[in-house]
Amino acid sequence: MKKRLTSVLSLVLVALFALAAYAGTFELTGKNFDLIYATNTPGTGYYTIAAAQGAIATTKTGTVNVTVLPTPGSEGVAAAMQARKAHVGILSPGNMKLLYGDGVGADQNVRALFNGGQTPFSFVVNAKSGIKTVTDLKGKRVAYVSNNSTYIYAAEAIMRGYGLDPKTDIRAIPMTDATAGFQDLVDGRNDAVIATIQGAKMDELGSKIEYHVITFDEEHIGAILDASEEVGYFVKHTIARAYPGADEGSIVIGTLSQVNCVVDAEDEPIYLFVKSVIEGYSELSAVTPDLVSWTPQMAVSANAGFPYHAGAVAYYKDAGMWPDEVEQWQGSTLKKLGQDR
Repeated sequence: MKKRLTSVLSLVLVALFALAAYAGTFELTGKNFDLIYATNTPGTGYYTIAAAQGAIATTKTGTVNVTVLPTPGSEGVAAAMQARKAHVGILSPGNMKLLYGDGVGADQNVRALFNGGQTPFSFVVNAKSGIKTVTDLKGKRVAYVSNNSTYIYAAEAIMRGYGLDPKTDIRAIPMTDATAGFQDLVDGRNDAVIATIQGAKMDELGSKIEYHVITFDEEHIGAILDASEEVGYFVKHTIARAYPGADEGSIVIGTLSQVNCVVDAEDEPIYLFVKSVIEGYSELSAVTPDLVSWTPQMAVSANAGFPYHAGAVAYYKDAGMWPDEVEQWQGSTLKKLGQDR
């Protein structure tokens, strides 16, 4: 009996030590929470990322149930967060500021959780079309007019960077999203589609037609970025996963991906969500190549654009991932906003 009691006590102690190690200095209540995660439509890279992150958080925490909310695009993500139909969303910091509110308006209401890799953008064409470069798009039917403003900004910046006038040199074609644009490409209703060069939709397109991704040369990438200065969140992106027409090392443009949340999201579910995603990197990166660049080292930065949520800060401090320079930046940024968290 004594031996059995000792064994039981040992198990209890092990459990308590495990819980302490899991929680760090953050006090967990064990309550159940629901988190709604807004993202793009199924088939897109962002949807794949959100679904994978949501699934691992739900599984690992046992108390945070993450539901993925598909929206028509970046505007839908921002609108869902504004209306509190979603607690968490995935967008570039620049896009979130542009859509959520100008300057302080966005900064006061949005908090960063973690940074991810870059999301690449370019034009995709049917390989049989003979279109190889951006200049070959002149006079062609180009699908990019969408509710997703990033598609429009990316497409027009690329064309202007190569000296094309989107209003006169091409035939602008509407699309609901890149997946629909790809189907129109398959069906011959357009000649080129602006898209994020990642996600299951690329594999699906490849099962239907032989496609070609247009890449950019060093001579024009600067002009493309200059043409996008109005929105200011595109960067030079080097392709890490080869696609037809886009060898590894080829150049397109990209945006920095970031997972954000509303300022009034509860601390505990955010702490647990961030913890499970950061510590689940090896599992997540095995799910899709789109998550390979979402390394823990990318998560925290003094260039995050938004202050970090208090729940995320608590985790990063417990994990030893919160450097002094970010602490100083966080404090000064909150002070400028007139907020204390």
